Amino acid sequence: MTKLKTWLENFSTVAVIFASAAVIWVVFKPAPEQPARSQTMTTPIPSDPVPFASIAAKGQTQAEVGVIEFAEFQCPYCAKFANDTMPRLLQDYVSTNRVRWTFRHFPLEGVHPLARGASEIAACAADTTQFWTLHDVFFKSSPVKDAAVYRELAMKSQMDQIKLNQCQQEGKAAASVDQDVALAKTLQIHSTPTFLVGRIVDGGLKVTQVINGARPIEDFRAAIDSALSSAKAGGF
Repeated sequence: MTKLKTWLENFSTVAVIFASAAVIWVVFKPAPEQPARSQTMTTPIPSDPVPFASIAAKGQTQAEVGVIEFAEFQCPYCAKFANDTMPRLLQDYVSTNRVRWTFRHFPLEGVHPLARGASEIAACAADTTQFWTLHDVFFKSSPVKDAAVYRELAMKSQMDQIKLNQCQQEGKAAASVDQDVALAKTLQIHSTPTFLVGRIVDGGLKVTQVINGARPIEDFRAAIDSALSSAKAGGF
C-alpha cells in the first residue's frame, strides 16, 4: 500500500505540472497572424460623384474615364501596386488618352507612423511632374524605416528645400493631406490602397467600381474596360 500511495502521489504531482504547463501555453501562445487589413476591407460604391480635380494627376483632362487612388507611401501593398501594376496600366490606358489617373493621400498613421510625413512632403510638390517623381522614388525605396529618408529622397529628386520648408511651415501640406483624409473617411475608405473607377462627369467621378488592395492587374483591366464601354455607349 505504501508503494501504491507513493506512486499515486507522484502521478498526481506530474499531472498537476502538465496541467499548469497547458494553461500557460494557452494564455501566452502567439496570436494567429491576422490577414493584412488593406487586403480585406471593402468600400461601398459612392452614390454621388466624387471630386476629381487634383494636381497629382496623370492623363488628358479630356479623358472620359478616371481612377482615384487612395494610398500612402509606407504601405507595402501600395508599393507593390506602384512598382508592379501601375506602370502597365498607365501604358495601356493613360498614355493612350483614355483614362485620367489621380492620387489622394490617405496615411494610416496608426499602422504606418512615417506615412503622414511622407504624404506632406509629396503634397508640397510644386507641380504635377514633381509629384509623380517623388511618388515613384518613394515607392521604389520602400520600405523606409526612418522619416528623414523621405526628405533626403526629395532633395535628391531636385525638390527645392526652401520651398519645401516654407510649404510645411505655412501648413499647406498638412491642409492638403487633411482634405484627402477627410474625403476618404466620407467615402468610408478604411484601408490602402483603394481605387475608385468610373466616368468623369462635370468635374466629378461617377464611380462604377471600387477595388480594395493590390489586386491582380486583370481586376483593374476589367473595371476600367467596363467604364470605357459604358462611356462609349453613353451610359450613366
